[in-house]
Amino acid sequence: MRILGLFVILFSLGWTDFALSNNLTVTNVALRNRNTAAGPNNSSNFAFIQASLRWENSWRINTGPANYDAVWVFAKYRVGTEDPVLVGANSSGTTVTVPTTASLRVGMPVVLTGGSGVLDANTRILEVLGPTTFTINKTPLTTLNKATMVARRIWEPARLSAVSAEHTAVTGSVITAVPNGSGVFVYRSGIGSGTLVLDSLRFRWNYGLNGVQDRDLVEVRVFGIEMVAVPTGSFALGSGGTMSGEFYAAPTLNPRTPYTVTSENAILVDSLTTGALYYQTSSANEGDRQGPLPAIFPKGYQGFYMMKYEATQGQYRDFLNTLSYLQQNFRTGRSPQSAVDSPAMVTGNLNRNGIDIQVSGNAALAIPAVYACNLNKASPYNHTDDGEWIACNWLSWMDNCAYLDWAGLRPMTELEFEKACRGTVTPVSGEYAWGNTNLIFVTGLRYEGTNEEQSFPPSLGANITYQNQGSVRFPTRVGMFADATSNRQAAGASYWGIMELSGNLWEPVVTAGNSQGRVFTGIHGDGFLSVGGSANSVSWPGRTANEVVGSGGMGLRGSAWDGGGSTAAVSDRSSAARSLAGRDATLGCRGVRTMP
Repeated sequence: MRILGLFVILFSLGWTDFALSNNLTVTNVALRNRNTAAGPNNSSNFAFIQASLRWENSWRINTGPANYDAVWVFAKYRVGTEDPVLVGANSSGTTVTVPTTASLRVGMPVVLTGGSGVLDANTRILEVLGPTTFTINKTPLTTLNKATMVARRIWEPARLSAVSAEHTAVTGSVITAVPNGSGVFVYRSGIGSGTLVLDSLRFRWNYGLNGVQDRDLVEVRVFGIEMVAVPTGSFALGSGGTMSGEFYAAPTLNPRTPYTVTSENAILVDSLTTGALYYQTSSANEGDRQGPLPAIFPKGYQGFYMMKYEATQGQYRDFLNTLSYLQQNFRTGRSPQSAVDSPAMVTGNLNRNGIDIQVSGNAALAIPAVYACNLNKASPYNHTDDGEWIACNWLSWMDNCAYLDWAGLRPMTELEFEKACRGTVTPVSGEYAWGNTNLIFVTGLRYEGTNEEQSFPPSLGANITYQNQGSVRFPTRVGMFADATSNRQAAGASYWGIMELSGNLWEPVVTAGNSQGRVFTGIHGDGFLSVGGSANSVSWPGRTANEVVGSGGMGLRGSAWDGGGSTAAVSDRSSAARSLAGRDATLGCRGVRTMP
């Protein structure tokens, strides 16, 4: 899998062309129109990140679902072109004195490469106090005396303007900003479908708020994730069928009546009260049947954007390549400190995960590794069939959360999952994400591992990978079933046009089935991760302010390549409160963001 190059010019800019799912590309990145009218190095200073977007199978329609697809655009930057070398460092407690702090940033890992003194592992810069002093998060084990240190550059989230009008769209497009400045949505301005090409979009980067100086040398990376708009409105939970743990409207049980979500107000969970939400259980994996669901818990009535596809191996690789060495270890399970996420992400092409690590530099000095991805073939990295378009498996709940926080998204709730599948139409008993009970599994592939991978033979009209059928016992390319002529069933698409919500990999969700899930507030990621590479949103299930604590509050919906037909049904909740303690070959990653 490609490791994409960076190029750097004065103040600013590196540019990188990324090829992501469904042939989305972000190209021609440049920095334009720096504005320093507020004064030198003022926090109000800004510039525009210019980029071109192109993606296939884009749409905006005003009938049926009456929705559109979009691209979530966000950027990362790092200051400097080389890791700063600090010669003659001395320490007093956690305060370090060096000749200059000009290129230092809070959060930079620091390592000792010479001189006298010993630093504790995972030491990093806590605060830059002045032109020659800074503090670190751990007192040196032995006082530094004329030591030589290396500060490792870090990628940080670019603070984009939260005002939509401050970005510059081009003809045929709309740019919508979000309150925390972690990214923007880009989508069609008018009705249409097909390949969308948008040249020279401009995104206002408030670099002054990031603490970047006017003349700093900066590398910039721009990322894009394809999303689908799920508009505000009522929808049904449950299908009126007999799926395990299926939601229904109390007190009707035989037959079950679907429950209609009509607002974001709190929902009573009770078996006897007419109009309450309820579900039967046969195991703890289906939930505790307690409630209520608080008003703050996202129920799906409010509009949201959902990732069009499960995260690919290419996207997860790009994520890894912006992390520190310690964070990379946590997010692949190669660190002994990440036992909660054991086992390690499996390499060697087991269940088709091809993310391999190539170590460059000195791991003992925390020099970051370079990650690459292939399918364990004899061919080199960057080969056309290295599989970057395959859904990324062997993830944990905490890997999922970390990726979403880094991207400025959030986990979905299981209620949002059902709306994303079913839409606003009347439920079909036992339906799959494509709206009926027709299940046609993949028996083989052609163009395997490429961006054109597809089910073979195509005459079978396969729409799901499941139950170890044929030779396909692993996840496949995202969006594999969709083409210019496929209908919803053949494409395996949801009501809104979201792909593979039934099958391929389990969808991690925040469960309504236990107290740890029900306290979820729907706060969005801000682009920052903890020192250990975990989501820093303490209200998300599975972690605390200190670090990873587990996976309580998570659940699984939609089944995976090794599942049975019934578990892929939209209303099946047989694993809706199931907690996976570590990584799994069937667990993927997909997130959402509430509409601004």
